[in-house]
Amino acid sequence: MIAKKYRLKRNEIEYVLKKGEELITGKFIIRYAKNTEKFSKYCVIISKKFDASAVKRNLLKRRVYEAVRRYDTFKENDLNVILIPKKSITKDTKFEDIQKEISAIIKKLNKKDGKI
Repeated sequence: MIAKKYRLKRNEIEYVLKKGEELITGKFIIRYAKNTEKFSKYCVIISKKFDASAVKRNLLKRRVYEAVRRYDTFKENDLNVILIPKKSITKDTKFEDIQKEISAIIKKLNKKDGKI
């Protein structure tokens, strides 16, 4: 899990969902917007439509947060990012696959932000 400082608050989530830009990859829908802080903040949203079992949704959420924590330095850009997994991610998806997808997403966001 990432530190509380790097997680989005409810009002920030609402703002990003309404006003943010969208990026779609094979396994995630990403909504993002600039923030006023000097580091990135993340949130993972998983709908009940994804899986009725809260245990399975929380397992996937923990895996995504861990992949973000391992890859991102949180100081590369100043974005609020919401990660929404698609149904193409299942309980059988390996952590390494999620990690590769997250690293590709963060690289894309860094390029869009103009930092690389």
